Amino acid sequence: MFLLKPFRKNVSILNLALSMTAARKYTRMACGEAIELQHRRQFRKNTTTMKLKFIPIAFLGAALVACGGGGGGGGGGNSNAGTSNLTLTAKVNGVVVAGYPVLAASAPAITLTSGQELEITSSIPTVFGANLNGAVAAVRTNTSSSYKAVLASTNDTTATLTFTTTSLPLQSANIPVTVKATSFAPVVPKVGDSFLYSTAVVQLNGTATNLPNTRRRVDAVRADGSSSETLLSESNVELSKVELDSQGNRIVDIATAANPPCNDRTPGDRDSRFDKSEKLLDFPLTVGKKFTSSWIATCGTLDRETQTIDAEVIGYESVTTAAGVFNALRIRETTTVSNSTNSAYQGAGYTQQVDVWFDPVLGRNIRFSGVRTYGSPNVAKTLVQRTTIDLVSFVKN
Repeated sequence: MFLLKPFRKNVSILNLALSMTAARKYTRMACGEAIELQHRRQFRKNTTTMKLKFIPIAFLGAALVACGGGGGGGGGGNSNAGTSNLTLTAKVNGVVVAGYPVLAASAPAITLTSGQELEITSSIPTVFGANLNGAVAAVRTNTSSSYKAVLASTNDTTATLTFTTTSLPLQSANIPVTVKATSFAPVVPKVGDSFLYSTAVVQLNGTATNLPNTRRRVDAVRADGSSSETLLSESNVELSKVELDSQGNRIVDIATAANPPCNDRTPGDRDSRFDKSEKLLDFPLTVGKKFTSSWIATCGTLDRETQTIDAEVIGYESVTTAAGVFNALRIRETTTVSNSTNSAYQGAGYTQQVDVWFDPVLGRNIRFSGVRTYGSPNVAKTLVQRTTIDLVSFVKN
């Protein structure tokens, strides 16, 4: 135990305290000023008695600790205190990749199919960089905390994505991403396969209607892959008979008495034909593929029009309907109807912008979303402007 005795001159203690507070003032100005002021007040009270009191010394120690002193000359303690490690989370089509979340230094490689969406989020701000190595990226989000893009390639390739922190100490991750180019062939249906769809329409006048659900049932499959189907109501009333080519495109669609005729001017016209086919699908399908087709559509003997499609497979993504969650090719189509003899179009036809989500494993559309723009402003406001069709349920043999 040490016993402190008064010095002969009070200046020694005062100078010591003031020197310490002055040094602290210049290293930590805000705290230093408060310490200096308090010590000057305390020592002025004690200059006459020359007694060393416990209160100022205790206050000095507490203040130095509070301001980061007493442990290394005002260095503020450990310079790495409060540093956060960079952690990354990766998802493909919304599903967390195995091995993630993970520290940046241990980030594992990622493999996805061309057209799938990759999302990587960081725990602290980063700068993003990429060597795509022949792949293409349709970027949807690129911020300091999130990168989201659809990656596509016509050949198998491995891209490298880099994430580097924006603050010290610098931390970085280089993630190899293998993009598998996948080409899909048509799926041959089986007799008894059936698919129930819901349909919602909005007319030009704004009226929205949910139409009765309809079912597509496969009745026959031929050696060349072409097939016959029946369109039914949900209560199994036959609405039409449909013939499809080997790629699933309509050739003939003949309505039954339970379904409205295709031509209002001639009630007996129920025979819709597409020459050579309504080519909405062009296999093999892969992300990035573009195709164009044109055909003549007729309804009975009176209605005839030219239909042209420009399409591109823009992604391979997850889509959810009442039937479940599917990985589907997203096909963007522009259909132009011209040379139409249908009086409803006032001789001007229409253009339809469509996104179709097609499941290449199931071999069916999962969702259809289309908007029509009519060439004439004088068409009836009861004509359909927007159509949405979703898969509700299915039976696959």
